[in-house]
Amino acid sequence: MLKKLWIKNYKLWENTNWIDMAPMTLFFGVNSSGKSSIGQLLMLLKQTIDSSDRQSVFFFGGKNALVQTGSYQEFPEHIDLKQFDLSDRKFIAVANNHPDKPPVYQATDSKWWGWSSAF
Repeated sequence: MLKKLWIKNYKLWENTNWIDMAPMTLFFGVNSSGKSSIGQLLMLLKQTIDSSDRQSVFFFGGKNALVQTGSYQEFPEHIDLKQFDLSDRKFIAVANNHPDKPPVYQATDSKWWGWSSAF
């Protein structure tokens, strides 16, 4: 069982120092604060341990991997996208990769935020 975790330079986490892990550990925080990143890191470590590839520090796997770490196309950086959470930028990425480049009028996955034109 994992008892302690120290995350350094992974996504939003620059340096956590030691995080004590209990039999049940819960992470709370505002949107886009890095809670999901901890779970992704743990799954990335698991798929690396389970991999037969011993040459890579991390095994990022293929399309059936536990963790899909994403790419620039999936989470584009653009000044007009700063108003959206990283998790909401997926709507923009889908529209940008579509051959017709349809306009995006709602780029959040919940209705409370309201309607917004991305570009």
